[in-house]
Amino acid sequence: MIDPEAVMAGAGWLSGQPPEFRRRVIELAKLRHFEAGERVCEAGDPPGDLYGLVEGELTVHIAPDDIAPLMVHIAQPGWWMGEAALMTRTPRRVSMTARRPSWLLCLGPEAIGRMAAEDPETWRRLAHITVSHLDHALGTIATLTATDPRIRVAVALRRVIGLADGLPSSAVVDLSQEELGELARLTRNALRPVLVDFERRGLIRRSYRRIEIPDVDALVRFARKIAADPVPLR
Repeated sequence: MIDPEAVMAGAGWLSGQPPEFRRRVIELAKLRHFEAGERVCEAGDPPGDLYGLVEGELTVHIAPDDIAPLMVHIAQPGWWMGEAALMTRTPRRVSMTARRPSWLLCLGPEAIGRMAAEDPETWRRLAHITVSHLDHALGTIATLTATDPRIRVAVALRRVIGLADGLPSSAVVDLSQEELGELARLTRNALRPVLVDFERRGLIRRSYRRIEIPDVDALVRFARKIAADPVPLR
């Protein structure tokens, strides 16, 4: 049985909001199911619902300036999207697709209008989602300037594992090497020695379209260490 309140109280934007506000969002939102491969929304769509991922995974693509769609994130439970289009009444900026059977909370404009009429602080609370997305984007840009590809890969894996405020001690991610390379902006030839190095250090274990991270904190610490004091690939 899915418990949206328990999930949203544990990670992401809604976990940082007052309990009364969190309960009101969940009360007014509709819980919708999306099959694997089903499109949630498309870049360029008119503004609509605010989406919150309760269970499953979403692939997030952007296509700025008419370039080919680019995967920029794999969203985990606790992740929210859609506030910018909703608040500014402008087209959606990203496309989202369910990677596996997923459940989302969908909060419509009318419901948000009701909440804002009851409490004007609603708009400021929604703006926190935008700030979190900006932080994510700036962090991604900073990571992609790293000359050591291991930093890119470690950070990409950490982001796939989950939100910073809800990281598990260990994780298994269903992710192909092509997808990881796209997230880290590395070619297959550049990615392969990094994965070999991580495996030799015990940071990951690989199988077909799957990567196991036995100690997430160790992976994060390693990325910080080589950022401060580079060590050679093994």
